[in-house]
Amino acid sequence: MGVPRTAIDYRPVKCYHLLFVVLQWILVEVVPKDNCSMSQTLPKFDAPPVIETVLCIQFAPLPGFTAAHGGCFWQRSLAPDLLEWQSAKLEERPKIEDEFEDLGSKPAFKRMAFQLRPAEGVSRTQIIRSDEERMIQVQDTRFIYNWRKRQGSYPSYTAIKPDFDVLWERFIKYLDESRFPSPQANQWEVTYVNHIPRGELWNEVSDWAKLLPSLYIPDVSCQESVAFETLGGGWQYRLASNRGRLHVSIQHGQTAEADRSEVLMLHLTARGPIGTLETETADAGFSLGHNAIVKTFYRMTSDAAHIAWKERS
Repeated sequence: MGVPRTAIDYRPVKCYHLLFVVLQWILVEVVPKDNCSMSQTLPKFDAPPVIETVLCIQFAPLPGFTAAHGGCFWQRSLAPDLLEWQSAKLEERPKIEDEFEDLGSKPAFKRMAFQLRPAEGVSRTQIIRSDEERMIQVQDTRFIYNWRKRQGSYPSYTAIKPDFDVLWERFIKYLDESRFPSPQANQWEVTYVNHIPRGELWNEVSDWAKLLPSLYIPDVSCQESVAFETLGGGWQYRLASNRGRLHVSIQHGQTAEADRSEVLMLHLTARGPIGTLETETADAGFSLGHNAIVKTFYRMTSDAAHIAWKERS
């Protein structure tokens, strides 16, 4: 929720043929069109394919903040009175590089994935709940909250966002008590990662066009020298009123689990600036990003998929 690179270790499927298709469309703005208007009520599913969500606030660097402070945050601000975090596991990871959306007139050509760099005295602390379903990540420029699918079902954004708010407030209080400056937030970010396993809605890569009706797969079947095997690509959308950008990627790969399940992954990340206007708050950005992700995912996917994911009427 995001934001960050997900905890799943994606392993691309090996290619043995000559053709690998990469698709990218740069679109201008995510706004309802006259012929595809949608109710203000967001679509909901009882069995959505989401396996991870991330909410993140990025802020100006906190001088002197290290992984040790991340551990102190857990010890002083979470463990004493939040039972679900008392037996959490702490791990140190490389810092996630800052990301800034350039919302000028030209498209932004950026890599989709977060960039990690070797630790240089500053790293990222992961605070992982004992059930491994929830995770807090802190570094000198980011506060991140992850939900990851384990045994339970997706709890919904309306359940995750209040949890984020409580933890973010505790982090701010910890910084104040530790004599750090108040974090100067500069960007919000929302990420949804979806896994659609092979055997559920698709068996061959050519079936993806039925799952994603707008997906174009060039027909080169008349050539005997090549056989279509896989594809990957990305879309960029400018959010309404130029308030951020939505990144969508499609990837064919395998999960990190023992069975190396083959999946189609749809990764959606929305991010935008935090400023002084009412429309530029973190809360306004989270709401905008969440709505854009849900509506875009719904419009990208087929009616058959919506039925399989048990869309609520």
